[in-house]
Amino acid sequence: MNPYGGSESRRQVLPDGIRIKDDVLPPGSIIGGDVYTIHHNPEIFPDPFRFQPERWIVGNGVTAEDVKAREGAVFTFSYGVRSCPVKGLARMELAVTMARLIFQYDFRSVPGDTEGQGNHEMGWGGGRQKTQFQVWDYRKW
Repeated sequence: MNPYGGSESRRQVLPDGIRIKDDVLPPGSIIGGDVYTIHHNPEIFPDPFRFQPERWIVGNGVTAEDVKAREGAVFTFSYGVRSCPVKGLARMELAVTMARLIFQYDFRSVPGDTEGQGNHEMGWGGGRQKTQFQVWDYRKW
């Protein structure tokens, strides 16, 4: 899961402060978890840069606990009171759109075509992973 760019969900530390491992954060500190880092944590998503839709299906070495942990780590729509109010609608629209596209069209890669793979000259972020989608991908005309 690749977010559109660097992003985080900011929160303020509560009046009692918080301890995370060996670090103590004082009350009122502004903290945030980077969505890109969460979505690429190899402890939750083994081989995170590989397209692997089967990681969401129980069986073949994937447990229900694995799927539940991954679902809890997907931060696409944020969480809690600041989460996207129409995330259910957005997911439904995405599912219907993808189902219609797959039903109506025949998808194939053009032999030798590398568009969409990304590289250091295309899009934001430098393209550390060859197959990782970049924020934008364009052709030089």
